[in-house]
Amino acid sequence: MATPSPSKPAAAAAAPATTPTPAAATAGAPAPAVELDPDGRPMRKSMKEMSKAERRAYQEAQRKAKEAAKASGTPPPKKGGAAAQNKAQGDGAGSAGSNAAGRPSTGGSTRGADGASTPATPAGGMTASSSSIALAAAATAAPVAKAPLHKTLSLFSHLPPPASERGHIPGQVPATTREALHPAVVRLGLQFANFTIAGANARCRAMLEAFKQLIRDYVTPPDAVLSRHLTQFLGAHISYLSDIRPLAPCMGNAIRQLKHEISVLGIDISDKDAKQHLLDRIDEYIHERITMAIESLAQHGVAKIKDGDVILTYGHSSTVRHLLVKAHTLGRRFRVIVVDARPRREGRRMAQALLDAGITTTYVLVNALGYVIREASKVILGAHGLLGNGALMSRAGTAQVALLASHLNLPVIAACETYKFSLSIHLDSVVFNELADPDELVPQSRGTSADKLPLSTWRETPNLKVLNLLYDVTPPEFITVVITEVGLMPTTSVPVVIREYKPLLEQ
Repeated sequence: MATPSPSKPAAAAAAPATTPTPAAATAGAPAPAVELDPDGRPMRKSMKEMSKAERRAYQEAQRKAKEAAKASGTPPPKKGGAAAQNKAQGDGAGSAGSNAAGRPSTGGSTRGADGASTPATPAGGMTASSSSIALAAAATAAPVAKAPLHKTLSLFSHLPPPASERGHIPGQVPATTREALHPAVVRLGLQFANFTIAGANARCRAMLEAFKQLIRDYVTPPDAVLSRHLTQFLGAHISYLSDIRPLAPCMGNAIRQLKHEISVLGIDISDKDAKQHLLDRIDEYIHERITMAIESLAQHGVAKIKDGDVILTYGHSSTVRHLLVKAHTLGRRFRVIVVDARPRREGRRMAQALLDAGITTTYVLVNALGYVIREASKVILGAHGLLGNGALMSRAGTAQVALLASHLNLPVIAACETYKFSLSIHLDSVVFNELADPDELVPQSRGTSADKLPLSTWRETPNLKVLNLLYDVTPPEFITVVITEVGLMPTTSVPVVIREYKPLLEQ
């Protein structure tokens, strides 16, 4: 609202009274001639309702409020603070409308005499069931995170810190945010953060299953259309998951396909039929692009395994494991060398699965790679994603194995489903990667006092930084061929496959 002029007493009398913020009163700043909310921030009308003078007054009031808060040493009031809380208490739990962040309200709660919060059925977004309440309770059981310490190498400072280095565990979200997210997605985020669910296939499958539960419980608000509101509602959950861990290329492809299915829904279709259609399409995607893709890939890959082969693989890949077990089931006689690396030692799962299938297996750590690779006849590697320039993105250490195999003229075979293909181009492992918990590289206590363990005080040592990268990028010249569910192909075929698949997926 414009500042009243002394020559216009009527306008001054009509102007509403303003209440300066505590910070402004302390600093002696004059009260802005705009209406303030209980948080001390100027109340903003829509831009169409404000005149030029009102907009200038609004911006000036914002500037003075920030300066006063900075001078008093108090943080500026956050959006959705006391004003939003008072509004929520006055409106009651489960009311429709918008929350403090401007998103449609998706949940609410009622408080009993003991002050406990009980989830209530919201007016729009999703419904709370007994199973979803149990999932939300599981998500709140996260351990207390360590205080954040900024000890990341400057070369990787652009990457988001791991969950253990943040001020909170991402899976343990505030109550207000937890009510806005579906409990199945909240629990999934906690499992991602703790690496309970790891691997591109497992993460993508679990994400789609959680989205199925979200769609089942989704209720379209009265003044919204499902094909428009569900996309926005789903976006909040996707942002939550990507904030915990960067999404794998296959997860991004699955999300794009789901959003496309939502966008093509007719406005005259009932919510029940629309939700059932989306659930069927998700099941179809899981069956065709993941389950049957792995099975078909194994059938194509068996032709590359001969009797007497010594196959070297690195870490654990569900696709490579299925391929090797399939070949053994069809009567191929070969043995496998599983190369593993700290700190997760995922290769132990691979070695155990192969032993259970009756395959002769050798298990070594990556420091013995130069010795055992001379016994191998071919190398088969799993994939986190296959990039547009033909580079293979996989767990850290894969590039080292491929480099040494290429130097020894061994065929390097990548097993990768087409839904992991991406048009992104990465020339190195620096621009895009994921940081894991650095404490995984520090020896854990085994009856010894913590102060005697090597690197146990690395956080207090100013000249020491610990780096734990999850992935690396293997150049395409180190890869001989890629096995997919549509056959064997060179690494340069990634853009062609994506271009050919796009019209089929949009049908």
